[in-house]
Amino acid sequence: MENSKKIEIKVREIVFSGEEDKSFCDVFVYEPENIDEQMLGNLYIIGEVVNLSESSSYLVNLLASIIKKEFYLNTKRTVIEALEASLHKANAILSDLAEQGNVDWVGNLNMICAVYSKNELHLSQAGEVKTLLMRNGQITDIGKNITKEERTHPFKTFANIASGELEVDDLALFATPKFFNIFSLEKLKKMSTALQIDEFAEKLQETIEQEDKVSTIGALIMKIQEERKKDELPHLEINTAIYEERRKEEASSILQRESQKTDEKIKQWAEEGAEDKENYSSSVNEGKVSLENIIQEYEKVEKENGGEKTQKEEAVFSENGEDARDVLESESVFKNQNGENIQGVLDEAKEDEVETGIKKILKNTFSVLSKILRSVLNFVKIKIISPAVLFVKRGASKNEEGEKAETESSRFVNLVPVKNKFLLITFMIVAVVLLGNVIFTKYQEEEEDKLVFYQEMLFQADSKMDEVEGAIIYGDFAEARILLTAAKNLTLEVKNDYQKLDSEANNLLAEIQVQFDKVDLVKRIEDPKIAVDLVRGGEIKNAGGIIKIDEVDYVFDSFNNSLHQINFADQKAIAIQIASGDSFSKFKLSTAMAKTGEIIFLTETNELVVFDLNKKELNSKEIKFSSGVSDVKGLASFSSFLYSLEPDANQIYKHSGTTAGFAEGKIWIKDPEADLRNAVSLAIDGSIYVLKSGGSVDKYLSGSKFKLSDGSDFVIDQLSDPLDEPTEIYTRADLKYLYISDPQKNRIAIFDKNSGKLIGQYISEKFSGLKNVIVNDQEEKIYALSGDWIFEIGIGEIGIGE
Repeated sequence: MENSKKIEIKVREIVFSGEEDKSFCDVFVYEPENIDEQMLGNLYIIGEVVNLSESSSYLVNLLASIIKKEFYLNTKRTVIEALEASLHKANAILSDLAEQGNVDWVGNLNMICAVYSKNELHLSQAGEVKTLLMRNGQITDIGKNITKEERTHPFKTFANIASGELEVDDLALFATPKFFNIFSLEKLKKMSTALQIDEFAEKLQETIEQEDKVSTIGALIMKIQEERKKDELPHLEINTAIYEERRKEEASSILQRESQKTDEKIKQWAEEGAEDKENYSSSVNEGKVSLENIIQEYEKVEKENGGEKTQKEEAVFSENGEDARDVLESESVFKNQNGENIQGVLDEAKEDEVETGIKKILKNTFSVLSKILRSVLNFVKIKIISPAVLFVKRGASKNEEGEKAETESSRFVNLVPVKNKFLLITFMIVAVVLLGNVIFTKYQEEEEDKLVFYQEMLFQADSKMDEVEGAIIYGDFAEARILLTAAKNLTLEVKNDYQKLDSEANNLLAEIQVQFDKVDLVKRIEDPKIAVDLVRGGEIKNAGGIIKIDEVDYVFDSFNNSLHQINFADQKAIAIQIASGDSFSKFKLSTAMAKTGEIIFLTETNELVVFDLNKKELNSKEIKFSSGVSDVKGLASFSSFLYSLEPDANQIYKHSGTTAGFAEGKIWIKDPEADLRNAVSLAIDGSIYVLKSGGSVDKYLSGSKFKLSDGSDFVIDQLSDPLDEPTEIYTRADLKYLYISDPQKNRIAIFDKNSGKLIGQYISEKFSGLKNVIVNDQEEKIYALSGDWIFEIGIGEIGIGE
């Protein structure tokens, strides 16, 4: 193809779905979204899955999303490199599916992936699809040798790429197999030769629709044609937006200059007293400015300047206005290298379109208004401007000439005949009608533009949702979260700024939340099972927490410092008779020490109280916390040692047992980079896990931060909806997971305690008063204390941990 020729591509899509045909087909056209992507060109995909099954129904959309994403991922690659990378990614997806046992698509997938860039077509295909090239009355199957005749191997579905140069007037047709049950090659050749691309596509559609049973068919037609030159475009007798702007500014300048001259004359005549009506009227007529004079003056200036149109003026003469938009956009970018206000020129041009409409209306009614304008200008000068001038003069010399000025003003007012008053009223009515029409038209245009703008935002959000499903299937949850967040932000902007699309935005937000739940492994429980009603089953006034020791579960009442044993079988909490002659302040923290058979409480005054399960006795015990530190945030026990979390001291202290209680704590954290100042809870299983108020978890072993096999610190997965002021972390040596209570978000979050990987989340409105959780020995059930209830959640029932 000659390099001097500029070409344009016309593309038409055809997609039909047969009601009884168990197949799915779709066509995808992806164009570059920025300058960098333009170097890679346009991407076209036609995909079909026959003998459709539940496991293969999503495959076409998934592959199209993956190919498009990978193709435009790195714009520094060549076109062939980008296409090879995207096809390799598609093959990897299909390979993974086959390895997982999902082979329903094998032998049932028909797909074409084509790229047009810099006059060249690059093509790969799988299955029984065809790619035809129609050139100079001849038709060639250019995809014939791409797909091997033998059955496609599931691990290398897209095996070869064909490339070639396209010429002006070439027509490429990509189609699924059943398309050729209707159209023979000879028939296609005749139709493509005789018809333009739009007529050709329309004829194909009509023929397919006339079939007795419409099959599932997909096709894409691409025509290469020479771009029309601007001088070949029809010349339209209109004033361009840029031309009218210049005309408006120069006319305004003339009007201002002439009006200033007239005002000076009026002021001079007013000061001289305007001795007679005739002199005054004739003088005003001499200084009057008419529309004809303005236009003639402007045309004179234009003629002197040569009357040449600018590139922007010529651009507006295109039939569809695309040239004008290109020029305006390029100028906008040129003037705004920082990327700010890039729509400025376009917005001004749009406003000028409205002004051009006004001028057309005025031109059509000029014959009627010209006489009215002349009379009104006379009237305005006589009745409005003159009294105003005299009024100002009278104010300056009120004491000396007030009576005379008032007399002169009245005299000038009375000069206006009744006919001119009628003309003024007529003009005002016409002006109001015209102005109202312009305002209403502009309002309609603005509303239409808003609708299109916000619909495009919803479309972009919906497009990102298409990519999310592929990311989830491929296991790229981080990418899925990024896409979902972007889709959510776009949709929220539409919802907040344009209420007319509120319903559509709400529906899309609901879909986004469903996908977020998939990515973040959320299980929403509307009505969780109540294991024990503590008010009815135990008469507990203020449950402070549930405690597990060995295989027995307890709950303590922080209102009266009572302890109750839970019987889940009978759904009751039975009060334990406690032998104690002492009274204590309210319990705030608790932990169980299985080795000694004790439950240890810390009161609000930092007093240590120990309940001996064997003796059923509750006694105060000695303990020494670090000097000056009284705000203990967490207690935990391991073996016969007690550990206290003291954020103010940025430390965890280890207390050994004594006959009187526990010794003064020894510093356990040795890591100089440890930061516990916002810690809220700790749990021990040999390692110590520290939960922070921001939702992060630090893992320590032997006083230092735990390191993973790659040398990095232990961290838990970040959630799309971050943990918001969590209150407690729970685990034991015999459990696989960490359980975090997050009452602000009504949820329980579960993480693998070796890798930090998210295992699942449980959310329920009933968890609004969540205090803490325990887990049974088999790690099958979670018991969550929230308000006056203990809820039971079956882990195995929803698949977490499988």
